[in-house]
Amino acid sequence: MIQVKYFGFKNALNTLDAAEYLRQNYGASGMTSTTITSSTPNGVLGGMVAAVGNDDYESRVADAGSGADVPLGIFIHDSSASPFQNSPAVASGKVTYVHGLGSVLVNVYKTHDESGTPQTYALGDKLYYSKFGLLTKDATTAGGGAAVILGIVTKRPGSDGWLGLDLKI
Repeated sequence: MIQVKYFGFKNALNTLDAAEYLRQNYGASGMTSTTITSSTPNGVLGGMVAAVGNDDYESRVADAGSGADVPLGIFIHDSSASPFQNSPAVASGKVTYVHGLGSVLVNVYKTHDESGTPQTYALGDKLYYSKFGLLTKDATTAGGGAAVILGIVTKRPGSDGWLGLDLKI
């Protein structure tokens, strides 16, 4: 989930890659985030990193494992939407993302490295994206093309679980 404190730019031009509606979040092999639980829906989550898709005006979740993704911003909504809301993503095929120097809070981000060591965030840390499109401070696991600075930590996750950042893309 995401809380937008200051919008940079919102982009709803791109269509979401159809496979992203079904992407597995909880229980995915190699997932290193305790913020993703069994109650987390599948598909794009607000707070995941958006990347250029495989077709014209298409977006998908960034995958640092590919080493070739180009990040666009941070998705604002889940592709499945909340049960009490309408489902604009399913109806339109689009999930809006924010970019361009906005300030946001996210509650989905990488909480552990691949060895299981907890990942802590400090004010001013540079943020990249992980294999699952989650924010991480670890550029070494971000993959070849993923070492693009997406943002800077402006709020450490405390007991509330929210990580604050200022976007740089």
